[in-house]
Amino acid sequence: MSLFLSLFVDLAAFLLVVTGVFFAARRWETTQSVNRRLRGEASSDELKKKSRMPSTLVKRQEVKNPVLQWVQRTTLQDPEERNKLQRDLALAGFDFPAAPIFYVMTRFCLAVGLPTIFVFWQTLSAKPMQPGFPRQPGQCTQDPDRKRVSGRP
Repeated sequence: MSLFLSLFVDLAAFLLVVTGVFFAARRWETTQSVNRRLRGEASSDELKKKSRMPSTLVKRQEVKNPVLQWVQRTTLQDPEERNKLQRDLALAGFDFPAAPIFYVMTRFCLAVGLPTIFVFWQTLSAKPMQPGFPRQPGQCTQDPDRKRVSGRP
């Protein structure tokens, strides 16, 4: 058997064993957690998670992140516009409270980022776009010292 084939078989076997052990350990941990909960012996980590979970059935509509709150205060000041934008985004499938904020941030990043990327790309390009692009139909793109082939002056 060649060296390459031998290495490939060894690597495949190793990855298969690691994947199997990972899934077996995860399955065992899940089974143990379920059994502890059924017996009423929840661990302290599970009790902490349970105490942090909200007990209300209604979803919170406020944003807690200070950066997102700042963006909301500075850009989405008109409640009518904010509610209309949130309604439109909810109809599009983005129904979490910070959706309008992320929408505004994305628009701002695109407005600043796309022209910046274009200018940076032009500096790295072998043939950057020339001013006055696209050229007018009557303009000559050849060397001005050469004679024109067509019969026009």
